[in-house]
Amino acid sequence: MIGRPPNVKMPSKTLPQVAVKRVSSEREIDQAFAIRIRVFVKEQGVPREIELDDDDEDAIHLLATIGPRAVGTARVVRHGGAAKIGRMAVLKSYRRKGVGMKLLTRALAVARRFPGRLDLPAIRAATTFEAFDDRVTAPLHGFAGARDYWARCSAGAFLAGVRRPLLALAAGDDPMVPRDALPCEAARHNPLVRLEVAPAGGHVGFVEGLPWRPGFWAERTAADFLAGQLRG
Repeated sequence: MIGRPPNVKMPSKTLPQVAVKRVSSEREIDQAFAIRIRVFVKEQGVPREIELDDDDEDAIHLLATIGPRAVGTARVVRHGGAAKIGRMAVLKSYRRKGVGMKLLTRALAVARRFPGRLDLPAIRAATTFEAFDDRVTAPLHGFAGARDYWARCSAGAFLAGVRRPLLALAAGDDPMVPRDALPCEAARHNPLVRLEVAPAGGHVGFVEGLPWRPGFWAERTAADFLAGQLRG
């Protein structure tokens, strides 16, 4: 992430048929891991060895189901007297249907058993990503607040020190990292950094063409960039 997300409203609509339970069998943990691999590894490109980490062994895992189908998961990791909620993933066809909110509600109930660092009433009142990061992510990881977290974790601060050719791709309509959050000025001052901002593409999407014959602009641009570097 190289910028800050806007104040995007989190979904509030719920589906009564969504059930969330604590994972209690090998079959259920396999279902939870399969969802995370599909969402984070296959969709978002996170390395499998990073996604499935050592915290999984001691974490409390939750599984969301609709009927017999597992559609979402989350985990609560305990550190001392506090709890960290994370690895929340929902299958693509079930997003924006309240599954994530059901998972978060259950995860907060689990976190209540480990008081000390989470202000649960304030978390429930959060309606934006900024508010959630301010009340959960920042305090759990030692940041002063959401904006401190975004600033210190942004890759933009490191562009001036890049010493190898670097291609950075972004979209002007990205709902998570808007155009005004991109480190355009820092990129302009380092000749080794090439920042390309497509007018459209969403959040790391960049799919073009027809549904039955799609094209992938990001992959093609990256391959062209690497080929140019190899040619010297």
